[in-house]
Amino acid sequence: MPELSRKWFVRLLRKEANVARKQAEALLEQFSSEMEIRRTDLFYKPLIPISGMVLLPTAYVRSSRFDRNVFMLIATESDLDQKKKGYLPVRNLRTKFIDAGFHAVTDFTIRIDGREVTDLDLAAFKDGTLFLAQSKIVIEPDSLYDIWKAEEKLFRAAAQLDKCLQHLESVREDLFERLGINGTHEKRVVPFIVTNSRQFTERRFGGYPVVDVPYVQFLLGGARGAVVGTAPGRLRTGSGKKYIKGSYPTAEEFEELLRRTIHRVMERETVERYGMKKIGDRRIHVSMMGLKTPGEGRMIITDREIFEKS
Repeated sequence: MPELSRKWFVRLLRKEANVARKQAEALLEQFSSEMEIRRTDLFYKPLIPISGMVLLPTAYVRSSRFDRNVFMLIATESDLDQKKKGYLPVRNLRTKFIDAGFHAVTDFTIRIDGREVTDLDLAAFKDGTLFLAQSKIVIEPDSLYDIWKAEEKLFRAAAQLDKCLQHLESVREDLFERLGINGTHEKRVVPFIVTNSRQFTERRFGGYPVVDVPYVQFLLGGARGAVVGTAPGRLRTGSGKKYIKGSYPTAEEFEELLRRTIHRVMERETVERYGMKKIGDRRIHVSMMGLKTPGEGRMIITDREIFEKS
């Protein structure tokens, strides 16, 4: 591992970046991991300052994405307003829940004996079912390391849900007052994790299902799919299958579609079928690709045809 003099490294930064000494030192600090306070992440901060020297782990530098790392540092260590990063998507979900006939509240703090234990990002109530959600916004992972970091955040969300459930009895009265349903008692409690990345939908962390924000919005907006048909020179769209009975999901429907998402329902089983047409002296064997959804018998015929001479 290369070992460089800190002073020499600062001079190099001044020359190559054409910046003042103070800026060069700030850049060095920005990309240095702080070993003494256990802030070590060599993918984002690869420089290791030790006694006037700087260690440069080139393997980490070469395997990192510099542009993505810079944006991450801006998001986490600058004075940039972080509300849009995490709070606004949850607040928008609260509006969707209310429009769908739920009572909903965001950012509820769990306090026990005056001490803050954790916070609950979203709570919603309908038909006697209480839904509790923790939200984690992650950078879309594109490497094993990024997947690990995102998974760690989702495990933290699961730990927060554990605490919410552990102390629900103590805070129920305050929570239900915020929800506007005083005097009510839930029949069921359904905890789940919501995130921005489709990559983690259908997975479980700490036993809790994970779904993405667009999927929750889809359910609350009526849960009707769209069909796109293509033909030479034109694009056609239309309404597809509806996954709930009414305009908005009941608590039972919403819970079921959290537990068993439509992505799983739509898994297809390919079945070959053949039909035959006779045109003049030719017989046409039409291959019909059966895209069969579990529990359904619908067949979709493609335009793939096999011609055979009579």
